[in-house]
Amino acid sequence: MQAKFKFHVLGEESVRIGYRRRQSDDVAYLDLVADRELGATSSTELSVRMLDAPHDRLGYLHLWNLAGRQQIRVFDQALRGELAAANGLVVDLRGRGGQVAVLLAIGKRLLEDGRPAVLLLDAETRSAKEVLAYRLKGKHGMTLVGQRTAGAVRPAGYAKLPGGTYVMVPVERARGVVHLTDDIDLEGRGVYPDVAVDFVLPYCAGNDIILERGVELLEKAVVAHARRRRI
Repeated sequence: MQAKFKFHVLGEESVRIGYRRRQSDDVAYLDLVADRELGATSSTELSVRMLDAPHDRLGYLHLWNLAGRQQIRVFDQALRGELAAANGLVVDLRGRGGQVAVLLAIGKRLLEDGRPAVLLLDAETRSAKEVLAYRLKGKHGMTLVGQRTAGAVRPAGYAKLPGGTYVMVPVERARGVVHLTDDIDLEGRGVYPDVAVDFVLPYCAGNDIILERGVELLEKAVVAHARRRRI
């Protein structure tokens, strides 16, 4: 798992971030102002788009988490609205988890939609998103692309360590979720993609090779889907 660091800022606070796109580059700086507040729902809404040409009318959205029914609303609106004309869907499941009711609703809608879809996974895909990936793996028209998921499925709690550090640990037994995964405990195991992509974040120079590979596979799936419909 890759190390990640977060920091909190106040509204309208300015921050300077130093970065290098390649290890050999000099450090460049970016000055930012915290002028907006974003949550999982608004971030999902802002992610919805049709991918740029030359892609064959492919739609994209990133479900930032599955933690509330508002994500179902956003998903439904995207399928009926901006992504209605898409021939195939890229559904980005990278990152945080969510709730059982939401994952079941999203899975049901994806299968009923009928269009080819690729689901993007990474080592941070966890909890409800792992269960969703497991339940959709092998289903007609569904392809999992990326990295093995985190294997962090059981509900967890926080324990405080000396010095003020908190650690997040599983606190419930497997039986609470394994009924959703054919009695297979995904904790510590995760879900393997259909197509693995070896992605390393540091010095990737802004390239998202998991998304690029997913789009490549989806374009082929869209062509195959169209041929089957003509037969």
